Amino acid sequence: MALSATSRETSLDSAVGLIKARFGSAALQRASQPSPRELEPGTLPDAVSTGIPAVDALTGVGGLPNGRLSICLGSCGSGKTLLAYHLLASLSRQAAVVLWLDLTRQADPWLMSRVGAQLDRVLLLRPPTSEESPGPSLEAALSLVRAGVGGLVVDLSARAAHGNAWDPMAANLTAACARTGIPFFAMGEVAGDPLRYAASVVLRLERREWAWSHGDITGVRLMATVEKNKVGLPGRSAEVELDYPLGGFFAPRYEVTPA
Repeated sequence: MALSATSRETSLDSAVGLIKARFGSAALQRASQPSPRELEPGTLPDAVSTGIPAVDALTGVGGLPNGRLSICLGSCGSGKTLLAYHLLASLSRQAAVVLWLDLTRQADPWLMSRVGAQLDRVLLLRPPTSEESPGPSLEAALSLVRAGVGGLVVDLSARAAHGNAWDPMAANLTAACARTGIPFFAMGEVAGDPLRYAASVVLRLERREWAWSHGDITGVRLMATVEKNKVGLPGRSAEVELDYPLGGFFAPRYEVTPA
């Protein structure tokens, strides 16, 4: 039986709403509406550069949006940590203090420094062990965000990404970053539904090949794709090459461990 015009319109509106909720408001729009790049100056959200121009261009706003959650997903060796270090370097040049929530306990301050991060402006917050519940660390991070840090970067373990602690805390941290207008960047191999739902940008990294020189791995060539984008058009991709600095390691200068 053919649907009435009213029923078809209702069904279409419902489908449009679901698509926009899943992929972002810019994923589907009438041709008469301006694209994000055609909006009047000042109407786009402020953004912070990742330090990698090819990645900045993918979001449509010149970087990662302030006051919103951005997620970077990828397997081990896909370059997500190095991308996060470049973002940290960009943030540390602009803010008095940037918070790195290291739930995997694998942060490398030497590498942060080599890509340009100002370590005296970086706070490392990590649980006592990688097996500890992330709850206390998340609560400490929320307090620091409310106290005025200039940016939040979270290195997620798979356990934390799917853990019950994220159910309320993903929303609470996102809301706190929105109120203070700072970027919230989370990275990991996977992300649970609460985190993906709260995200404005979801970036997927896939390693294509290693870069070699004289028998040593000197970098990684990868494909970066925007899977979800509430501030621009999703689906954009770019090939990116990230270089690995070479050298030694030194211990963190700043570390906060929640009680």
